[in-house]
Amino acid sequence: HMRRGDLRRDDRRVIPDEYYLDVVRQVRKQAPDADVHIWSSVENCEAYRKLKHWNTSDFDVFRRAGITVHLDDPGLVEPWAHLARADVLVLSQSAFSFVPAYLNLNCVIFHGAHSAPLSNWLDGTHQDRTTYKREFRSCMA
Repeated sequence: HMRRGDLRRDDRRVIPDEYYLDVVRQVRKQAPDADVHIWSSVENCEAYRKLKHWNTSDFDVFRRAGITVHLDDPGLVEPWAHLARADVLVLSQSAFSFVPAYLNLNCVIFHGAHSAPLSNWLDGTHQDRTTYKREFRSCMA
């Protein structure tokens, strides 16, 4: 899940596109045939519907990387079902991601801001740490 719709482009919670693309490159090194999907939104929440900070074209970089992009799903069930069952789930800094993340028994990669991850969760930040590559391979195993 990639949080976008309700955040301004300069919001500190916007995780850069390159972070997600880098994680996808790492996943594809381990699983070259991985079917990668991103769920996000360009629409803002109902109270601020007229304030639009993102466009569908902002996701073209992911489409060019062979990633299927899902934007503005009308309900929660389908995205959460996919996220909860993903072989590898990459989280954004968003409460939306947490419900399926806690249900996901596979590899969950979080962006370092969570205080009490589960045993199958991997901190995707500080990838220069000496244990990162081993932790990543173990998460994907």
